[in-house]
Amino acid sequence: MLSRDTISKYFYMPITQATKELHIGLTLLKKTCRDLGFRRWPYRKLISLQTLNNNIKELEKVVGNGMEEKLKDVINVLEKEKKKIEEISDMELDEETKR
Repeated sequence: MLSRDTISKYFYMPITQATKELHIGLTLLKKTCRDLGFRRWPYRKLISLQTLNNNIKELEKVVGNGMEEKLKDVINVLEKEKKKIEEISDMELDEETKR
C-alpha cells in the first residue's frame, strides 16, 4: 500500500513519470491520492515555486546593498509555501506569493 510519505517524494515529477517510478498505473495512483486526501497532483505548483525561488536567488546575486534582507525574507516565504503544498497538495498559492 502506498503511503502519504511515499507518494510525496514523487511530487517533483510529472504524474506519468511518478507512475513509472512507482511501477503502478495512473488510475491506481490517482485513486490512492484521492483516498489519501490529495485531489490534484502538485507538480506544477511546486515547479513554479522552485522557479520563483531560483529567480530570487539569481536576483540576490545581482542586486546590491539594502535588498539582501528583503530577498532572504522572500526566499523564506517561498520555502514555507513549498512545505505547505507538500503537506496539503490542494492548497492554492497566496496572492502575495504569486507577486
